[in-house]
Amino acid sequence: MEGFEKILVSYQDNFWSKIINRSLYDILDEIKNTTHESITSQLRRHYFAEDGLYGLKKKKLPVATFCANFKENLRTKEGLNQYNSIMIIDIDHIGGNSINQLFEQLSQDKYLFALWLSPSGNGIKGLIKINYKIDFSVDEVDIWHYSAFSQIAAYFKEKYNIDLDQSGKDFTRLCFISHDSNIVIKEQKNIDLFTIRSEDRLDTQKQVKTNTIRVQKSSISKKQLNNILGNPQGKNNPSDKKTMQNIIKYLKKSNQSITFEYDNWLRVGLGIASSFTYELGIGYFNELSRFDTMKYDEKNCTRMLQDCYINNKRLIKFNTVIHLASEKGFIYKTIGLEST
Repeated sequence: MEGFEKILVSYQDNFWSKIINRSLYDILDEIKNTTHESITSQLRRHYFAEDGLYGLKKKKLPVATFCANFKENLRTKEGLNQYNSIMIIDIDHIGGNSINQLFEQLSQDKYLFALWLSPSGNGIKGLIKINYKIDFSVDEVDIWHYSAFSQIAAYFKEKYNIDLDQSGKDFTRLCFISHDSNIVIKEQKNIDLFTIRSEDRLDTQKQVKTNTIRVQKSSISKKQLNNILGNPQGKNNPSDKKTMQNIIKYLKKSNQSITFEYDNWLRVGLGIASSFTYELGIGYFNELSRFDTMKYDEKNCTRMLQDCYINNKRLIKFNTVIHLASEKGFIYKTIGLEST
């Protein structure tokens, strides 16, 4: 990785943790070694099972912004420390044996200096170093990065007939760090920089903004989100509400938690999403998560629970919450409720 050791990228231990800055080489080595091998294998099973857990559990993985590094908890243009002139490409939903053939083909590309499989195992991610032939201010980083993406996307379309994921045009985008022992990492002397000139600049007036929320490569409107969160069908059973109140009371009295581990936190969120409307469920979820004391973060709880409602296939239900509480000593009876 000659020439790249000094490049710093912003890194988070998981989707919601604080931003730190680490070397590019360290992050690529982390993909190659076995650090995330186990969770990556689990994620791929969920992905191909289509059980709705892939997108939620993926947030256990670390994330990095290869394109730049930022000030703590300010992953915006205003929080920019250093723009790295790096483009991350994302090719999704390749499928079958085609992914191996395409990976081998792209590994020979003169611009790609790193190439690896995505967490799902059904896509490819790669990095390209950009050579801007113009100077520009921090205020123009977003439009120049977008312009570079446009040129790189056109190159991949023409040479490989590949459509790149449009998320690459955003220099603040997060990339999940998973495992691929076969990651391709090239030295700078063995690649070409992708040149961007003044005439490549896009017209900012042609950028279109949409009133949507990104969810796992798809979009839902605010109206759809409100319908998902507020749909009362099959929810808010009085018995379940009483049981939840008793679980919270018991855990508070016994100073215990059922949400400390990420997987259990996720199961509780999905169980709540299957059983209560969001207005009621977010209160329960916050109360349960507060028992994790220093780990508790209200914004993280809100994001997690909304994800649970949006992606929920109702495979995990309220019985799971009862089971987790029972493991902590809570006693549930169909006639009457007790706790010890």
